Amino acid sequence: MPPRPRQNPHPPALPSHLSYKSALVLLPPASITPPIQSLRRVHDRNFRRWPPHINLIYPFLAQPSAQLESNILPRLQKTAQCIPRFTVNLSKISHFRHGPKSATIYLATGDASQSSSNACFHAIPAISGRNDAVTGNKVEDQAQAQISTCSGPEIHPQTIPSNQKSDENTRDENGIHALQAALQTEFAECDADKRPFTPHLSLGQAKAESSVTDFEKEVERVIRRFVSGYSVDTAPDRSEQNAEESENIVGTASHAQPDTSSDDLGGSRELQFPIERICVLERSGFDDPFRVVADVPLGN
Repeated sequence: MPPRPRQNPHPPALPSHLSYKSALVLLPPASITPPIQSLRRVHDRNFRRWPPHINLIYPFLAQPSAQLESNILPRLQKTAQCIPRFTVNLSKISHFRHGPKSATIYLATGDASQSSSNACFHAIPAISGRNDAVTGNKVEDQAQAQISTCSGPEIHPQTIPSNQKSDENTRDENGIHALQAALQTEFAECDADKRPFTPHLSLGQAKAESSVTDFEKEVERVIRRFVSGYSVDTAPDRSEQNAEESENIVGTASHAQPDTSSDDLGGSRELQFPIERICVLERSGFDDPFRVVADVPLGN
């Protein structure tokens, strides 16, 4: 497919009720973020502003902390109670193209019922005693890329057939689409992005085609090591370089059309986590880190 057109480095004006300083997201649990943060620390210019996340609605309502009780929480609770918990796999490596020399590499979700030959990493039990030095701070205090996402328990150790349910979670990749659609219907006024929803977790940016290929190979290597129980390599971050980031390019990519050359991570393991709650993020200024101001559990 043709590359996405190069975007204005400054986000477009929004109606007064919306803001690029708020988002409705899913956050992966800290148990699986070390390889994600290790990669983002090196490659993601937005590392200090965003935590690892999958955006559900961005931009979201302006100043959410001022209208949580009166507006946002009742609507989130009404929607969330109708959506059962489910598990997603970050099972593919892919990228969005913003032009001939600009791309965002990300982990895409896949069906947890896939066979190992088509999936990335089957879930393994969380490895106790991991040093969380890679992440540095709590998930809420880290900063991740602006792309299109809530804390939960450990990674699930088994794969559940697609026609079965566990006691706590329904394993269904389509669950994330159903969740986003329900939230988009409830918050219909948050309609700044018209593109189809593409759930993903951003890892960073690359320029030349060779850089994209090298980055994707690095992603595969780092995550394979992690799910196999090895420590995660660390490196200095470049998040303060290229200070003039494009909020718009990566900020709305959750609804962008992905490059069709996505790669299965392969192997017999997957990076899975349960989706149990929705989080509301807010930041004071565009250079400030997002913080969690509310979270709402999904229905049982």
